[in-house]
Amino acid sequence: MQTIKLFGFSTMVILALLIRPAPLHAAEANWFFRDYQMADEWGWQDTSLELVHTALGLADWYQTRRIAASDGRWHEHNPLLGPHPTVAQVDAYSLACFILHPIVSAALPRPYRTWWQVLSIGLEVGCVSVNYHIGIR
Repeated sequence: MQTIKLFGFSTMVILALLIRPAPLHAAEANWFFRDYQMADEWGWQDTSLELVHTALGLADWYQTRRIAASDGRWHEHNPLLGPHPTVAQVDAYSLACFILHPIVSAALPRPYRTWWQVLSIGLEVGCVSVNYHIGIR
């Protein structure tokens, strides 16, 4: 049973990483979004911030899956997921976040894009830190 759960998580991480890079470079994103126009030129800072957000998002995803599988030992604070989400709900929510975050980032002009990325990173740092301190590792 544990192997199946680990395989499922690994598969979702691989899917997130395959989907995630598409909007990281404006020229390469055109095939993916076709008529979608980025608000401003995408630079190395944008890519760096998105990669940091992705790394923290993966950590938060892993921790939230642990919460979902904890049988009530811990509870989730995300109001969109509720206090006791299922692993499938966590996976669907996280995958949606991995897809939507870079799309929103690309749509925002500067300086709003940078603010969005930095605030998102700050939120993820807070979530991962709190989870780590209460024993979700």
